Amino acid sequence: MNKRSLQILLSLLLLLIVSSAQAAKPPFWEHEEVVEKYLEIGLSDQEAVRFRIAVTDYLYEVEAMVDKTLRRNDTGAGKLIKRKSKSLAKNLDADVSKFLTEDQMSRYQGYRKVLIKKMLKAYQWRL
Repeated sequence: MNKRSLQILLSLLLLLIVSSAQAAKPPFWEHEEVVEKYLEIGLSDQEAVRFRIAVTDYLYEVEAMVDKTLRRNDTGAGKLIKRKSKSLAKNLDADVSKFLTEDQMSRYQGYRKVLIKKMLKAYQWRL
């Protein structure tokens, strides 16, 4: 094997390692900090199902809003996404407040804060 072939092989190997490391990174909603905050809420089995449905709906709505905003190619897309995300988060608050206790709601606020922070960071590359 000549020197050039070895360089190409090592480059491909490095590329493979980097891409596999990126693929192993969990999505923002499965980030360790988000999961910890979720567990702190202390949901019953029934509450957990309703909570996951509400959060999943919220995440789908945010994804659709981000896609729509970016397709429009608005100059202020970042600000618009943050503003609309807050509006959608208020809808999520209203949904979960129907079945969470006051104590759970206070812990949910910590979860929500971390989730939104991680979400905006995850979408940052798209802006």
